[in-house]
This record gives sequence, structure tokens and C-alpha cells, in this order.
Amino acid sequence: MNTKTKVLLAFIFIFLAGFASGYVFNRAFSVNETTVTEERDERSERWERNGDRDREERRQRARAWFTDYLDLTEGQKDDFFERMSEYRSDIHELIKEQRSIEHDLIIEHYAEFRDEISSILDNQQLEKLDSRFHPDSVQHDTRRPQREQQRRGRN
Repeated sequence: MNTKTKVLLAFIFIFLAGFASGYVFNRAFSVNETTVTEERDERSERWERNGDRDREERRQRARAWFTDYLDLTEGQKDDFFERMSEYRSDIHELIKEQRSIEHDLIIEHYAEFRDEISSILDNQQLEKLDSRFHPDSVQHDTRRPQREQQRRGRN
């Protein structure tokens, strides 16, 4: 294995390790999760109300911009935008596949981390850690604020 390959692999590993640690601990230091979730819910509702209209307007503006920028003729427009749509679909599929690969790497890294700390924590502490930080438990769950309020009410 030559030096360039080693450097490239080291760079990729460091990048993925940083991404993994950010993914695992992304909510660990959240200041006010309820406010963030409420703002996200409000944006989601607004997007659902205006999404189709806004999306169509943005699509039309993008078509007009490309048409002007590339000086497309009427004969080129349909073929160009059809291929652009195929390109975007391909990119979305690649991103989806990449996220799956990243998720698998994160799960593997978390398992190694858990093995390392298993000598420090007891089973109950490990279960508690898993419930909060395991990559499959760190999700954008709309019920999470409700559970947080219930948990706080019990304390």
C-alpha cells in the first residue's frame, strides 16, 4: 500500500469518525430541546402548507434561470430538463446509499466504543447509555419532547 493510499484512507477514517461522534452526541449538549422541536414543528407545518406552491415556483424560477444562463433553445429545453431531473434522482439515490453506509460505520464504531466502556459501567448504566446514545435511538422523534416532559415530571 503506497503512501497516497494510506493518507487517503486516514483522511476518510478521520472524516467518518468525526461525523460518527457528531451523530452520536448531537443531542447530548442540547440547551433547550423543546424550543428547537417547536420551531422545527412550526417550520414543518408551514412547509406543508406552502410546500407545493413554493416548490413549483422555485422549479419555474430554476427553469427560467437555466434557460437564460445556458441560452437554451426551445428544442434543447425538454431534453435538458428531463436529463437534469434524471441526474437529480441519481444524486438522491447515491446520497441515500451513502447514508446507509455511514449508518453502518456509525453502528460499528458505537459497538467498539461500548465494548471499551463496558468495563467501566455496569449493565444498567450501559442500557441507560444505549437508550440515549445508541445510533438507532438518536432519531428525530416527534414524541421526544413529550417523553422529556414526562421524565422531568417524575423527578
